[in-house]
Amino acid sequence: FLRMIEYVKKHKNISYIIVFNYDRFSRTGAAASHISEELSRQGVTVKSVTQDIDTSTAIGRLQENFFHLFNNFDNVLKSERTKVNTKEILLKGYWPYHLPKGYTNLNPQKRACFHTYVLNEDAKAIKQAFILKAEGKITNREIIEKIKLNGVELCEKTFHSMIANPFHIGYRDWE
Repeated sequence: FLRMIEYVKKHKNISYIIVFNYDRFSRTGAAASHISEELSRQGVTVKSVTQDIDTSTAIGRLQENFFHLFNNFDNVLKSERTKVNTKEILLKGYWPYHLPKGYTNLNPQKRACFHTYVLNEDAKAIKQAFILKAEGKITNREIIEKIKLNGVELCEKTFHSMIANPFHIGYRDWE
């Protein structure tokens, strides 16, 4: 989006930005209205294919601004619902995200409440990595090299994420 806006500002021969509808232009509300207004002053019209609005009139500009504001409201509302629903799923003990290394979901195409999580082939090597980390005798890099011998590929960033992930640190029986 930002590259498109910069491109349009640099190339003075562009008259239109054509979008399917205004929510495909931007869902930032007042910021989208501001960008559209700036473009209009430059002679560039944001035109929706499915929302026939004449933005050369005051009422048309108002309608476009309503679309930008409504699209932002819709985005924020969806975000709030998603957060509430995700928290509810997590509190019920389900994991709605991609599983951490060492686990397999036996029902991946189902809703989270139907997931069944099992330890996979990587789990034993990961358990060993956690034991080595707890002992504190070797570095993360050395731990990664040791478990690589068991066929488990990890980078330092991934290993650090694993040891900080509550899913791994004691909420499951590693036996």
